[in-house]
Amino acid sequence: MANGAPLLEVSDLNVAYGAVRAVRGVSLSVAEGEVVSLLGANGAGKSSLLNAIMRLAPKTGGRVTFDGRDITDMDPERIAAAGLTIVFEGRRVFPKLSVSENLLLGALAGRRRGANGRDQGRIYEMFPALADRQSQLAGTLSGGEQQMLAIGRALMSKPKMVLMDEPSLGLAPKIVDEVFERIERLKAEGMTMLIVEQNVAMGLSVADRGLVLSSGQVVQQGTAAELAASDSLTDAYVGGS
Repeated sequence: MANGAPLLEVSDLNVAYGAVRAVRGVSLSVAEGEVVSLLGANGAGKSSLLNAIMRLAPKTGGRVTFDGRDITDMDPERIAAAGLTIVFEGRRVFPKLSVSENLLLGALAGRRRGANGRDQGRIYEMFPALADRQSQLAGTLSGGEQQMLAIGRALMSKPKMVLMDEPSLGLAPKIVDEVFERIERLKAEGMTMLIVEQNVAMGLSVADRGLVLSSGQVVQQGTAAELAASDSLTDAYVGGS
């Protein structure tokens, strides 16, 4: 459960790609131990927001603090080392490396050069399908297995917070359920998460709170229960680029 202390704070964040303003003055906070879902139609600015937090997208204004530190202009590598990591949309595993090698690279991204078999063992216990494929090339895994590997790779850095970008994208319904069961487990263990998700029901099922983006702006927010009961939530998904 969240303890009320803000771990991530985003203030008046703006992102632009040339003349296109993808994020327009977004402010949000995520408390330690809290799970927040970021909802909205495709193109609403959700992924741009996550990438800007990690300094992987061009911010044109605003401030980001994490764990009491200003990370607005910090290099992505230092942000990861500070304990904030991201699971990218589309998985982005290293296809020509094995499952085990992908996991070890996750530890290195967080500057954890002492990662060992015990660390990998925790990932294999959480994702048993990966345990049987430790030496298999990541590019030969199914989409669901690659998503599990991407999450496991992020966890290898032992982060304080995880950003997840569309964890259900392109997966069969049964696999989506499996992935979100693991996300629910991480929540129960106290992991702080900000999750971008187009699947409203799944996104809200694991969240304490939610924010809805439309055209790069927050147009609605509330507890997961409030948003799930909202009749106006679907408005943000109609032409909401």
